[in-house]
Amino acid sequence: MRHSLLIHLHNEVKQVSWAIVDAAGRVIESATQVAIDTVPKRPAWVLIPGTEVLLTRADIPSKQRQRIVQAVPYALEEQLVTEVENLHFAVGKRDPQSGLITVAVIARARLEAYLQQLNAAGITPTLLSPDILAVPKPVEGWGMLYFDNVVLVRSGLDTGFAIESSCLSVVLQAALRDSQGLLPSQITVFKGSQMVEFLTELQALGL
Repeated sequence: MRHSLLIHLHNEVKQVSWAIVDAAGRVIESATQVAIDTVPKRPAWVLIPGTEVLLTRADIPSKQRQRIVQAVPYALEEQLVTEVENLHFAVGKRDPQSGLITVAVIARARLEAYLQQLNAAGITPTLLSPDILAVPKPVEGWGMLYFDNVVLVRSGLDTGFAIESSCLSVVLQAALRDSQGLLPSQITVFKGSQMVEFLTELQALGL
């Protein structure tokens, strides 16, 4: 039976959680908040902290992949506070409804640090993905997970954001005030750490 290794890098340097799952998604073995050098040495799907990644979209008319890749950094330049030369852009697919190109943006130095950390531990990543996209996406609305004092919000198949829990009220109140169409019709909250505090906060916001 084929088993896969999933690693979640935490904000704490060299602290990770990991799990080995079978083809049906059942957890065979796991550990949380451990040193990275204790992780099994095998190819892995690696989740990186969503607080380090910007998931966005770019309007690129070209249909040629190479031209899209070249144009994306400059199409997003005005949205970014860091020079594009210091950023890594992972270009996804074109959204069939909006026609926009999905993009994940991360500081190049941060990405290289993650890769060096994994390499030093003898781990080969087969895929790097923001942990936001590991939150299940409900058929309707958003999926939310409160984890390590961070709220992971999955708003679409390839969209979402991560915010520190202390900023949750400010962000959602601003969304409610400024754009009635921004918030979903419903929010599905998945089990995570500090769940009671999270639900209480959402209830206080009328969600």
